[in-house]
This record gives sequence, structure tokens and C-alpha cells, in this order.
Amino acid sequence: MTQINLDGIRIDIQDLLANVKQQADRETLRAAQRERSKRFGIQVLSGGALTMPARFARMGAKIGDLGDPVNMKFPVWLTKADRGSLTPVQLGQVRNAPVRFSQFGDRYDEKSRAAVGRRIEGALRKFKVGRFAEKSFKISIVAKQEEKQLVFGVVLKADATDLQGDHISADEVEEAAHKFMMDSRMMDLNHQETLPQSRAMPVESFIAPADYEINGQGIGKGDWVLGVKVFDPELWKAIKNDEINAFSIKGRGKRRKL
Repeated sequence: MTQINLDGIRIDIQDLLANVKQQADRETLRAAQRERSKRFGIQVLSGGALTMPARFARMGAKIGDLGDPVNMKFPVWLTKADRGSLTPVQLGQVRNAPVRFSQFGDRYDEKSRAAVGRRIEGALRKFKVGRFAEKSFKISIVAKQEEKQLVFGVVLKADATDLQGDHISADEVEEAAHKFMMDSRMMDLNHQETLPQSRAMPVESFIAPADYEINGQGIGKGDWVLGVKVFDPELWKAIKNDEINAFSIKGRGKRRKL
């Protein structure tokens, strides 16, 4: 082992060379990041990843699969041919990308925010997710009572396959509905901001006893339907303008093959 003495400090030559190489490698990666920034029109963020995160790499992600390919964020799998080529986990990442982006969007300048937003929206459109979902899969608000500021919609459909390829039985839907009313009764906005009951709160919750239709939308036997009273005027305005147009359940589960 070769060492040198520098101002009384013994330094291993091999460690020094390894450190120099590491710094050179990082500068190469930073240069590649700057080139991606020019290519995609997205700014380099402080702390942005220089290489593909391991959890995305294990799933086979390429640079072009990311909503932000400069800072290695928001996998939306744009290089995939179609919806059928996505795994349930990948489809879930596409669905969650707008919410994840909204949590970090204020870190981007206006031009970069627009560029990332276009890539995420392109994935939603390509894979028919979110507002681009086919009507047969869409769960949305089915009725509004404007004078009372009440809104009704399906929270979970029973014995149906959702956008992530998951199938939830009627018994499990009923269990989730009852657990929500017993343990929570709290709403949130885009799974980010918890809404105090002074702004909105559930006032009706039931399991549909039969198949029926409201405003042209089918509700199936066993579906969980929720009615929410909205007190906040700005929130109600967003609902009236269809800026908020669906309920989305937040929870955890374990997948198993059927």
C-alpha cells in the first residue's frame, strides 16, 4: 500500500485516485444531466438524481419512460407500446404521476413545469388513465344538489376490474365502506390536503342494493356510494366547474392472483 505524507496527514494513494475518479465520474453524469436538460427543456433541480433510481431500474425503466427524465422523477412508461404492456404496478405509477407531480411542482420554473406536465398528460392519454379513461372504467361524481351543496358519487365498484387491473369483491367493498364510517369520516383533496369537517364531510354512505342509473351513469349492486356536504365555497365552485369530478379511495391492500 503506497501512502504519502501531506502536512502531517498520511494519505493512501489508491484512496486518493479512487476519489479523483469518483469526482470525474460525477462530473460526467452532471454533464449528461445538463444535456438532457437542453433536450427536454426541463431545469436541473438541486438534488435531482444523476442516474436512474434503483427501484425504477429494476422495473426496466429507460430515460424516455420518465415524466422528468432530467431529474429522474415520475415514471410514466412512455416507451411502452400500449396499456396492455404495463404491469399493474406500472399502471398505478401512471395514475399516481399527476398527484406526485403536484407535490413537487412548485420546485420547477414555469417552462419546466409545463414540459413535465405535457409528458405526464401524454402518458395519461396514451394509456387511457384519469380523465382520459374509457367510460366503462370511470368512477365519477353522479349527482349534485346545488342548493344544498351536496355531491354524490361511487367510491368503489364491487366485483369490477379497476384501472390498475385489481378486482375487489362486494364483501371487501362493504367492509371498506363500513370501516371508513366507523374509523374516519374524513375527506381529503387529491390525497394531499386533509379537509376539516368545517369544509366538507360525508353525510350519506350506503352500499347500492340493486343496479340502477343516475344521470346516465350506471351504479351496480354492491357499489359503495358516498354523499358529501360541501361547506367551503371555493371547493364547491371547483366541483360545479368539474375541476373536481370524482372520488378516489386512499388505502392499502395486498394483491393476490385470482
